[in-house]
Amino acid sequence: MKLHLTAFFLFSTTLLFAQRVTNEKEKYGDFNVIKINLSALTTGTYSFQYERALSNHTSLLLAAKFRPSAGLPFKSTIKSFLDTLSQGAGIDFVNNAKIGSYAITPEIRFYLGKGAMHGFYLAPFARYEGNKLNSWRYTLKTVNKTIVIDFTGKQNGIGAGLQIGAQYMLSNKISLDIWLVGPYLFADKIDANSITDLSDKTDQDLQDAKNDIEKYAKNYLPGHTVTANVTHTGATLNAKGTFYGARALGLAIGYRF
Repeated sequence: MKLHLTAFFLFSTTLLFAQRVTNEKEKYGDFNVIKINLSALTTGTYSFQYERALSNHTSLLLAAKFRPSAGLPFKSTIKSFLDTLSQGAGIDFVNNAKIGSYAITPEIRFYLGKGAMHGFYLAPFARYEGNKLNSWRYTLKTVNKTIVIDFTGKQNGIGAGLQIGAQYMLSNKISLDIWLVGPYLFADKIDANSITDLSDKTDQDLQDAKNDIEKYAKNYLPGHTVTANVTHTGATLNAKGTFYGARALGLAIGYRF
């Protein structure tokens, strides 16, 4: 008798879930969505996502983004802000830096609405990100001399956080994904170097440059341990630490299949 009741319960549960899946499929289509991040395009970044439903309220998503090496986006706005703070070194960085980047972000989404991949969601996520600094010109002007060092380098790190957003079906096939806010903690390592002829500079000049580079980096990299070294043949800059960031106000359009 117990065996019969157990079998009946399992059979009924299976039918109920199958009916929910059928209803969802009839209403919205299959449980796959491929998306392009429209907001990322404004910064010259190409970002794509693939999402697949696992159940009526859960899905897995994998996002990948890539930005070719280029100057910083919104350069004039950043320069105006730094100018109000009298941050000359920061303005120099904005003017000359060329940065390329990529990131891979897996996440699991828990939907609070009635259907898979529809309505508000909470999404724990992880992220691996790399940035390549192809050009950054550091300049130190003293009373008698000017020291110019051209850096190249890279930043790599991993992080984790929680994304809050909402996804809606605009039609049977087209979806709209809105990211409201996604705070995360990120741990990274930065390595930059330069091969520069500084043979005409004194040891004191090199020490002044080292101190100034470290001071500048610490101002813009809170929570990091920073070490610089400047010699007659070049310079290095290394930093390691953690910081808080956020994924926010994103907008992606998707095709469900």
